[in-house]
Amino acid sequence: MKIYTLIFLLSAGIAACTNSPSDTAKESSEIHESMSMHGDTVSQQTSGFTTAMHQMMNDMHQIPMSGNVDKDFAIMMKSHHQGAVEMSQYQITNGKDETLKNMAVKIDQEQKAEIKELERIIESLDKAPKNYDPKKKESGFAQVLDENMQMMMDMSKMDTSMATDHQFVAMMIPHHQSAVHMAEGFVQYGKDERLLNLAKKIIVSQKKEIIDFNNWMNRNKK
Repeated sequence: MKIYTLIFLLSAGIAACTNSPSDTAKESSEIHESMSMHGDTVSQQTSGFTTAMHQMMNDMHQIPMSGNVDKDFAIMMKSHHQGAVEMSQYQITNGKDETLKNMAVKIDQEQKAEIKELERIIESLDKAPKNYDPKKKESGFAQVLDENMQMMMDMSKMDTSMATDHQFVAMMIPHHQSAVHMAEGFVQYGKDERLLNLAKKIIVSQKKEIIDFNNWMNRNKK
C-alpha cells in the first residue's frame, strides 16, 4: 500500500469525526471496515512512525465519549501518549542521532509513567456523571477534541522518504502540538485536580520539547 492510501484513510477517519451524527454513523462503519481490511498491509509497508500514527488515530477515533470532560480527556490523552511511546521506541531502536535517541528515551519513560497515572484516574471516574455533549462540536470541550483530531492530520503530511531521525522530529512536533492543544483546552473545562495538574505538566514539558525538536531540525536541514 502506498502512503497516499494511508493518508486517504486517515483523512476519511477525521471527516467522520467532524460530520453530523447521522453521517458519522454510516461513514464510521465504512472507515473502520476499510482500516481493518488494510491494517496488516499498512504495518508491513510503512515505517514504524506511520504505523504507530495509524494505530493511534484508529484507536482515538473509535473511543466512545462518556460525556464527562475529565474522563474523556484522560482516555484520549492515554491513547495519545501511547502513540508517542511507540514512536519513541521506534526511534530508540532505529534512529542514528544520539540527541534524538536520548529525547526518545525521556519521552518513553515520562509518558509511560503518565499512562499509568491516567489509567488510575480513569478507573476512579468510572461512574462520573455527564457534564458536556460530545456531539456539540461547535463549542466547549467537544470543540477542543474535534480541533485536536484535525490538528493530528498534519502528521499524515510527513515525507516518508526522509531519514529516520528527520521522520521522528517531523512526526513528534505536530503530535506534541495536538497534546498541548488538548491539555490547554482541558484546563479551561476540566474539574479533576489530578488531571488539571497533569495537563499543566504536559503543557510545560511538551512545549519545551517542541522547541528542542525545532532547534534540532534547524541544525539538521536536509
